[in-house]
Amino acid sequence: MLLLRYPLYFCALLIMTVIAMIITPLLPAFARPRLGPINNNNGSGVEPRLPHWLAWFDTPDNSLLGDLAWKATHNGGYGSQVQWLYRNQLYGFK
Repeated sequence: MLLLRYPLYFCALLIMTVIAMIITPLLPAFARPRLGPINNNNGSGVEPRLPHWLAWFDTPDNSLLGDLAWKATHNGGYGSQVQWLYRNQLYGFK
């Protein structure tokens, strides 16, 4: 039974990766401003975040605007948020 665990995890990851590739462009539409950690959990602020039921796709230590390095090179708009989610794909699931 123990030997089956990791192949099952791998299959689940493959399935979720395909799902994430398809729905990631839709996710920023569900984002709402909410207080939480920013800058890799080095502070807190009200920034766009996914609802709790989409936590598998979210980064728990940053909002959809990204960390300071990401914010310095991206404008924080829809495209930037989608890129951030692709860059950190399934962060909450993994």
